[in-house]
Amino acid sequence: MAGQSRARKTPSRGVPVPDARRLLLRFPNVSEGRSYGMPSFLLNGRFFARFRDDDTVLVLQLGTISDRDTLMQLDPRTFFFTEHYRNYPAVLIRLAEVPRSLFEDVVREAWRHVAAMPSRSSKSLWRCPRCGHRFVTRNLWHACGRFPLARHFTGKPSVLRATFRRWAAIARACGPVTVYAQKTRIVIQARVRFAGAVVRGQWLDAGLWLKRRVRHPRVQRIEDFGRLGFGVHFRLTSPADIDRRLVAFMRAAYAEAVGGGAGGRR
Repeated sequence: MAGQSRARKTPSRGVPVPDARRLLLRFPNVSEGRSYGMPSFLLNGRFFARFRDDDTVLVLQLGTISDRDTLMQLDPRTFFFTEHYRNYPAVLIRLAEVPRSLFEDVVREAWRHVAAMPSRSSKSLWRCPRCGHRFVTRNLWHACGRFPLARHFTGKPSVLRATFRRWAAIARACGPVTVYAQKTRIVIQARVRFAGAVVRGQWLDAGLWLKRRVRHPRVQRIEDFGRLGFGVHFRLTSPADIDRRLVAFMRAAYAEAVGGGAGGRR
């Protein structure tokens, strides 16, 4: 209406998922793939970003944790993190809140930092000539020998084998792993060993290598290895004992084993 002043326009907030996807894929060497078993955007084989919370939030890898702190100070309504990402240089972005121009600037700067990191095509593992198992360090001490996996379940309740199959299946869902038997335990390995199991008389001692202590009704004991992390042992008696939280712990252990971490689901 004539004579009335028009309200000044403010920067529009909100980036639809299709637009966010197109922007991510616009940058060189960014592709869609899987990271830690989940659909993600990869940059030179590294985790770069993924959608979560029913595609309302984008997890974005940054250059440093300080970068995240700066963004949260700039717009705490848009940028945040959860406990899982506290020690990782990653930020969570509410897509409905972020101004489009700011979103583009943040993704561009994140791409610049991550693109400068070494490619994920890391050097090959050393293979022991006697037992055939692979390790990150040549001639690393290990219980050298070949043992059939079925040997661990001889004379044990069949439910324990079913439980281990479920345990190994959630590890394989995270990404490429190797499962093999040693004399007293079963090992699950990515680049390094991150999970495993010892078959007891009536239960499965299922272990994970984690960077932090965790709480769960199935925790049987926790070994503290200082700066190297924690060996967490879970007492499992059936496949039903492996709930969503144990799946999340497995993903976190796998993330550490392959040298990433930010892509895990939390």
